[in-house]
This record gives sequence, structure tokens and C-alpha cells, in this order.
Amino acid sequence: MKNQSQLLISLALFLIFFSFSVNAQTVIWSENFTYPDGTTQGSGIPPKWTVDVSACTFDGDDHFEVRSNQIEGNDLDGEAVWRSQGIDISGYGSVSVSVDLSEVGDLESSDYIRVYYQIDGGAETLFDTNGDVSDDFNNLVASQANLSGSTLLIVIRVMNNATTEFIRFDNVTVREGVQTLDHFSIDPIANQTVGVPFSITVTAKDASDATVTSFTGTVDISDLSGDISPTTSGNFTAGVWTGNVTISSEYTSDQITVTNSSGTETGSSNQFDVLNAPAAGSVVINELMWMGSTLSTYDEWIELRNTTSNALDISGWQLTKLSGGAEALMLEIPAGNTIPANGYFLISNYDAANSQIDVTPDIVDSDVSLANTQLQIKLYDGDFTTGANLIDTADDGTGAPAAGDNTLKYSMMRVTPPADGTLPTSWFTADIAQGWDNGATEKGTPGAANYNVEVTSHTPNQNENNVEPSSDIQVNFNMDIDANTVDENNFSVIGSYTGKISGSYTVNGNVVTFDPNNNFKYGEIVTVTLTTGIHASNGTPLASPYTWQFFVESEEACASFVDNDQVFPAITSWDVALG
Repeated sequence: MKNQSQLLISLALFLIFFSFSVNAQTVIWSENFTYPDGTTQGSGIPPKWTVDVSACTFDGDDHFEVRSNQIEGNDLDGEAVWRSQGIDISGYGSVSVSVDLSEVGDLESSDYIRVYYQIDGGAETLFDTNGDVSDDFNNLVASQANLSGSTLLIVIRVMNNATTEFIRFDNVTVREGVQTLDHFSIDPIANQTVGVPFSITVTAKDASDATVTSFTGTVDISDLSGDISPTTSGNFTAGVWTGNVTISSEYTSDQITVTNSSGTETGSSNQFDVLNAPAAGSVVINELMWMGSTLSTYDEWIELRNTTSNALDISGWQLTKLSGGAEALMLEIPAGNTIPANGYFLISNYDAANSQIDVTPDIVDSDVSLANTQLQIKLYDGDFTTGANLIDTADDGTGAPAAGDNTLKYSMMRVTPPADGTLPTSWFTADIAQGWDNGATEKGTPGAANYNVEVTSHTPNQNENNVEPSSDIQVNFNMDIDANTVDENNFSVIGSYTGKISGSYTVNGNVVTFDPNNNFKYGEIVTVTLTTGIHASNGTPLASPYTWQFFVESEEACASFVDNDQVFPAITSWDVALG
């Protein structure tokens, strides 16, 4: 019995080991850079790996070497190259390679990391997955599968040119074995519009995140809204499928999930919002600096205004202009850009350091180009050539612009509330200045409201006499007021007899009413002070503190006069009793 138990245990252990051996991918070669900082050559003879920095220019702490157990390139000013030793893969039918990539800093399109393989001394070939990465990319895995031959060489080329830019790689691993599907990845998805088709890209991946190029099946498609179509993809090509899907209902934080139609492998996208299409006029072209500034005629900018009480994602929206009398694309707003509720969005040709403006633009784009004649700018919520919605239009495209001063460099401003942007009456020349460099003579309000908040009238009036004690105080402004900014600190009422007077505030559009808890005292002087803490609903503050006073009527009195028989020469005296 004992021998039988031992036999069963041995058999179980064998099956476990056999199963592990069949399904696991054997590591042929790996490097995780567990060397001291500053190392520039791998261990062994010949070295496991080497670096070539002959094309780089180093000063200070610039480097391409081991730092914190990974290779790090900083301020290279030329291409640095890392090469593995020749790796023997002759005994393996299929080989895959993976490399972890990361970066820190604000990389540009000229900064890159490129990962190649060479088989048996052949040409350098980029990895299929993330083999050529430039600009900001955070963390990625570069991978290549289905390699075969006698000798494998891995080459990694890195380029950056600033002390704040760091490109790193780690965990270079070569494995044997035929790829097996482990999961799917879905490329990042931006916010979408209800009922509008958009493209997704799904990639079949193995456990090391390499693309499974042999996968040619389909996936089932679902999302949290339950209202996505189609529900099955087309066939994959070399492990990748790209196609259009449509979500037909509004949903916050939606997520797409795909599942192998012939298996259980899955993958999910990032979360994104599916929103109803914005209405025309929900965002308006609010101000145009079409004439440039005293610094440069190219110092031009466009200000957009969100007229709604909700933040709006304007990723992928387009601005067009007239070019030779025909509509043409000026620029497309990059992904990840949102206008706050009742807020502003500034798109400038120059950044603040090279402009007369003293505010930071939301976007700096050298494609900003505003004509001094035949000016017409249109705003679309997508590609204007493929049926996107027209959201707003500025100017009619004939003659000189509707407003603005080319000599004095005063901007072209939209009236509030916004009217038809093609009409000259919807625009005026700026008469206030906000957001400019010290000493600038330009006028306009880049990134802010076109008007100052001002008091247009109030009751009681300044120095008004005989005001009834039960009166309310009413103030009319030139803009709608944010009720959250009206309180006893920003709208104070002081009586000469009573002191601070408490009461309730009511805001109705541009009218604010103060109803005192108790009547004013007879004969007292009441002083009202409004501070710049009072804001319009679009966030613009009262231009300056505003104070006035009025006089409460005196209480009615009566008098009785009594003759006391006291006689003075030629004079009759009277006692006067008030009551």
C-alpha cells in the first residue's frame, strides 16, 4: 500500500512538472542590469553587452549607462547605441524577445528609442511591437516574436537632447517556444459622441505582451452601455484588427471589452465618456487678435468660450479659415483638451514668453493664421470634411474684419450674450485690457471675459432721501451674477444707527436683491458696499468696489403749545411739548 501511495505521488509530481515544462517558455538569455551605477559594459568575455556613445556630446552629468539597475540615457545630444552579444538560438524552433521601455521628462518628436534585432548578421530590423517610439510614451514593452536562425543580436538606439529628459530600458529577455495567445490590448480611446462611428485597434498579445502575429480569428465586442455595434470584429491580420464601432447612448466612464470568439482570452480599453453631440453655439469664437500685436503681426490668437454650465471635451475639434476664397483647415485641437463650464480656451501662435500676452495659452500652435481681409473662422466638433457639426462662425468673410483696430492693436470681441457671428453687429472693438505684459498698449482680454462686471443701476439711488424703512435694495449689473459670490462679505449694508444689517440675498440673472431682516431705522444713513468678490456667472469679477448711500425717512412727529401766562415785554413765551 505504501509503495502504491509513493507511486501515485511520484506520478502526480511528474505530471505537474511535465505540464509546467510544456506550457512555460524557457528563458534563453536575459539582462536586468544588476550592476553598479556607471557601468557601461556587461560581464563576461566577450562582454554580455556594450555601448557606443561616439556620436554623443556629454557635459556635466550627461550619460548613457547603468543607473538604478537599468540603462538610462540623459541629454545625449547624439545617438547612443546598446548592443547585446551574439545570442545562440540555433537549438530553438521559435524565439521571442521583449524589452521594458520607460521615460521621464517632456520629450519631443526628435527624441526616440528604437529596438532592433539582427538574425545571422542580417540587417537591423525594428521590433514589430513598440520598436520605434518617440515623444512622450511613459511605460511600454517592445516585443518581437517568431524569430529563428543561428545567432540573434539585439540593438537599441536612443536619442534625446535635454538635461530633463531621461530614456530608460530594462529586462531584455529572449525566450523560446511557440507563441500562445494570452490577452488582447486595445489602443487608447478618447471621449466619443453618441451615434458617431469611431475607430478602435485591438491587438492579440502573448504573456510577455508581444503581438501574436499568428492570430487571425475574431473577437466579440461589448461595452458597459450595452449599446455598441457591431458586436463581433472582422478577422485579425498579423494579430491586429482595426475597425469602426458605434455607441448609441450616452454613458459616463464607458469601457469596451473584447473576448476571443473561439476562446476565453479578453482585453479591456481605458474608460471614456460617450456624450451627446454639442449643440451649435455651445462653444463660440469669442475674441480674435487678427491684427497681431506691437511685437509682431504674427502675435495672433483665438479665444473660445464655453457658453454651457458643463465642461466640454473639444478633442479633435477643428478650426477652419478662408484660403483663396475656399474653406481650408487651420488647425485641429489635440486630444485631452477641455473647456471648463462657462470658461475660456486660448489658442495662440506664440507662447507667453514670446508674445505681448501675459497669460499661458491652452494651446500654442504655429498654424494660427488670421487674415486682415476676408476673415472667416469656423469651428467644428470634428473633421469638417466628413460631416462634423458646425458649432460656430466668426465674421462673414467679406472685406475688412467686423471689428478690431489694426493700428492700435485692439482685438475683435464678441458681444454678450453671443449673437450670430456672421453679423457685424455681433462684434465690437476691445475697449478694455487684461492679461497683457507690463507696458503693453494693446487692448483685449485673452483668456477672460470681454466685459468688466459693472453696476448699471440700483435702488434706492445715490443720496436718495425719504427712503421707506421697509424698502429692499436692488442692484442691476451688466452681466448675469453668480449667486455663490453674493453674501454679507461681498454685499454689505451698514446703518448709521443699526450697524451691520443682516438679510437675505436673491439673484435673478443680472439682478441682485437684498431683503433686510428688519426695517431700517428712521432717519439713519444706510451705506451699501459691493466688493470685487462678486463675480459674473462666467467668473469675471466686479471691476472695482462700488459704494453708495441713501437716507431713511424721519419718523412723523406732533407738537402741542401751552400758554403759561408768563409775560415778557413785547414777547409771549410758549412751552413746546413734543410727542
